[in-house]
Amino acid sequence: MPAADVESTVVAGMTAGLVGEAPFGAAASVAAGGSLDYDTVTKKLTYLGQVLDETLRIYSPALTSISRKALEDFEFDGIKYKAGTCFLIPQYHLQLDERFWPAPFEFDPDRFSRENAPSLYNGAHLPFGIGPRNCVGKQMATFEVKYTAARLVQNYRMELGPSQKGVMEMDAYSFLSAPANGPWIIFHKL
Repeated sequence: MPAADVESTVVAGMTAGLVGEAPFGAAASVAAGGSLDYDTVTKKLTYLGQVLDETLRIYSPALTSISRKALEDFEFDGIKYKAGTCFLIPQYHLQLDERFWPAPFEFDPDRFSRENAPSLYNGAHLPFGIGPRNCVGKQMATFEVKYTAARLVQNYRMELGPSQKGVMEMDAYSFLSAPANGPWIIFHKL
């Protein structure tokens, strides 16, 4: 996430998904009046972490695939594969697949709550890749985006602008996506 200005895409998705929802107050109450140091942002803002995970699932700034190579011959679904065969896992489509995500286009941060974690399909949410070669900037990017969103929540009441129509549409550009139009949000200083 730290490259190519994708943090703004993620923050746009977070604000668009939460504007007007009561749970946004939960994140605000944790951050209100307190300092937003590293420990607070990374360990105490759990709901904001859920919001980030859901944002990365629906409004993923990366439209990439994850590649893997078969280490040995195997058969899957009646098809035989040889060792050395390369596979591409389409991460964006996997994160919106109805087989793994009920109501996949509905913004629901509670999917990632501690209570719902056991029902998540392992490997269906890969915003930073998976395994030892995942994104080296994951921790920094996660902190940056959660900090920015917490500051917005702490200092502003947000509402959808009159020109915002339904779900935020995304445009795809090669390996990255960005909001097509919006989000149109009105910020009111607290």
